Amino acid sequence: IQSHFSLEPRVSLKYLIKKDVLGKAAPWITLVINTTLAVVLIFAPLKWYTGLTFSLTMIALLIVVWRREVWLGRFYLHFFIILIPFFIVNGILTGSGIPDQVVWYNDAENLGFRLGTIPVEDSVYALLLLLMNVGFYEYFKARNITWFFKKPQLGDRRPNS
Repeated sequence: IQSHFSLEPRVSLKYLIKKDVLGKAAPWITLVINTTLAVVLIFAPLKWYTGLTFSLTMIALLIVVWRREVWLGRFYLHFFIILIPFFIVNGILTGSGIPDQVVWYNDAENLGFRLGTIPVEDSVYALLLLLMNVGFYEYFKARNITWFFKKPQLGDRRPNS
């Protein structure tokens, strides 16, 4: 008998907050985010980290809105909540509250605009990475592609072994 990971998480904000409070606002939130990113790309000098991160985030958000994904409102709510520990940990890594920073950013490669000690691009990059993870998860779940979620069984062989 093979078992698979459950496609529904056992603990989730979805169960704590029953209503999709940002569902109807999600397209408007996306419009504001994409407009802001586009304006920055147009008027800011071209920087590799900024340009790549902002462009890919805009494309990912446009794909999600174009596909009319119903989970986008919940994603935004979760993302805004996730920003709290993100700013704490990333703030410490970039020098908040410690004598020397662990992670150093070259402001010649980004906008130089920081939220505390954190480059603004980092929050956009976090949005992109989380959006891709949730997007792929929801894509595979909707198509019932269970091999992606298959739980390894005792005695299973690893590929190339």
